[in-house]
Amino acid sequence: MKKLIMSKTLIFLFVFSFINIFIKLFGSSNTLIGVTVVTAMLMFLERDLTIEPIKNTFKLLAINVFLGILSFLAVQNIWIGVVANFTALFVVGYLFTYDLKRPMYIAFGLQYLFMVGSPVSANEFPVRLLSLAFGALCIMIPQFLVNKNKLEKSSKKIFVSTSEDMLTKIKCIKENKNIEEINLKIENSINSLKKMLYDNRKDEFYLNDSAIDILNMGLSLERISLILDNYCDKKTNDNIFKIVNKNKIASLDIIESEIKKLKLYIEKEESIEYDLNLDEIEDINLCELYNVLNNIHDYFDEYKKRKNTKNKKLYTGNLGIPSNFKVSNIQMRGLSKESIRFSYAIKVALAGAIAGFIMDYFNLSEGRWIMFTIFSVIQPYSENCILKSKKRIQGTLVGGTMIFILFSIIKEPSMRGIVIILAGYLGSYTTDYRDSMIFNTMSAIGSAAMIGSVSILFINRILFVLLGIAIGLVVNKFILPYDIKKGYKYLVDMYERVNLEMIEEINLCIKSKHNNYKMKNLLLVPGLIEDRMSLMGINDNEQKHFIKKQKHLTSSIYNLYVNIATNNIKDDYVKEILKESNCISECEEVKDVIIDSIKNTEDIGTKVACKNLLQILNSLNSKEQKITV
Repeated sequence: MKKLIMSKTLIFLFVFSFINIFIKLFGSSNTLIGVTVVTAMLMFLERDLTIEPIKNTFKLLAINVFLGILSFLAVQNIWIGVVANFTALFVVGYLFTYDLKRPMYIAFGLQYLFMVGSPVSANEFPVRLLSLAFGALCIMIPQFLVNKNKLEKSSKKIFVSTSEDMLTKIKCIKENKNIEEINLKIENSINSLKKMLYDNRKDEFYLNDSAIDILNMGLSLERISLILDNYCDKKTNDNIFKIVNKNKIASLDIIESEIKKLKLYIEKEESIEYDLNLDEIEDINLCELYNVLNNIHDYFDEYKKRKNTKNKKLYTGNLGIPSNFKVSNIQMRGLSKESIRFSYAIKVALAGAIAGFIMDYFNLSEGRWIMFTIFSVIQPYSENCILKSKKRIQGTLVGGTMIFILFSIIKEPSMRGIVIILAGYLGSYTTDYRDSMIFNTMSAIGSAAMIGSVSILFINRILFVLLGIAIGLVVNKFILPYDIKKGYKYLVDMYERVNLEMIEEINLCIKSKHNNYKMKNLLLVPGLIEDRMSLMGINDNEQKHFIKKQKHLTSSIYNLYVNIATNNIKDDYVKEILKESNCISECEEVKDVIIDSIKNTEDIGTKVACKNLLQILNSLNSKEQKITV
């Protein structure tokens, strides 16, 4: 609790100080720009923008200046305002809403609405543009303090903590305890690494060699965790994967010992020696474990060499960006009524334009509250709009009543100012939208009441919030509705499509025509899909089963890809089967041969590759239905 209070207090003091400095530099007319700049500054810390700092700085500069110009035009004429408001909110809603990542539109959307609600004269406009340009630079400065080399610093911690979690998992398996909680912890750690790597791509595609090593190590650790699942799953699809109970504990003891060595190796970078004859291993899962461990050591050795030589080579060869990964094509694909980005952008832009027109037409002094309400309640998913509307009404009523009572008692302006500051500070502790609205309402009405009547402002606030909610709900219901069910189906289809694309890369890899960077990008996507699914709040058994099935398939594809790409398959007969197949699915015809190879081949690489191939074939030929909501 002490740490929470300390961190919240320090952040509040930083925000308060920053806004005051911003006011001194650019005047009180740009106060609210300072608020949104510091909001964006803190919000973007979860994304690493340092991989392309100059490019990202100019992007932020361009969007800030663009919104500044539109906000100035919006207040010149009511009809120009309709066009400007629609354009600005559409651009913000579209560019800062993502298929797989958390949206980042809040700071820029509020910034535009604040500028429309607090317009400046033509003489003051250059200062406003300067404040916006300064704001773009302010967003980037903390990036270098917090996110510079973030991947390098965080990845080692993740690898060590994941190793510790896997040791805990082994203990649970030995004691026949539920492993769901520890599995979730491991998955969250690996997915957080994937999100960092996703942000570390140049041109939103290329990873440097060190980042690729980190990705490979993370995926290999994930594979070990999935191998451990085989020791506790009661059902398996093939007899070849069944574990003899009497050997289960012995195998787990070996795995536990090797993970302890691996943890020490990562922590202290000490060399590891094997004291086991791999030729004597009968447990196919144990064979794969050693195959994966060897890969991890190779990746980590390469990573250390690059780290010591400070080699951060971005990419090699002449591999271009595939068309479906090009930013321009991604943006164009999003301009569809089936896209969540387009649906949200159209809704928030249309509702915002209507609210702006009402505010200008009736010359409402506090009409900006209508626009703020609309921007707040309209959400990418329709269900969230309804939920936020209810909570906004509740928060407005409670917060308005509280500030009305307090200001009826407190008449001294300085004391009222303290109440407003205190409301802002307490609001930083809230996690529920209704609670944050209570303190936001107190701050909004309190600030306006310093020069107006608190009772009139309270009534106006309620009326404007209700009007904004009414507009928002109508637009949400009838204009390109996009609910969680539709979004979930999109993610399910994407997950399956990504796995099929990875299988196609294996087909190309067999012919030495693959694009390694495309494969690495595809391997990052499942973690983002899973994270997005978890945010939807659908946590039923059907979802868990779907994710587990797809995760195992993804991992098997990756491991087979690695073994083919590194020429780990030594059995000539198996190599010939793969080479003569036009695609992996054709190997179904020689499935019995693959099973015989797992049983009889002496080559560990071939044995493991055949196991992965068999798992892929089993998954592709599964008769299970797609998940529904």
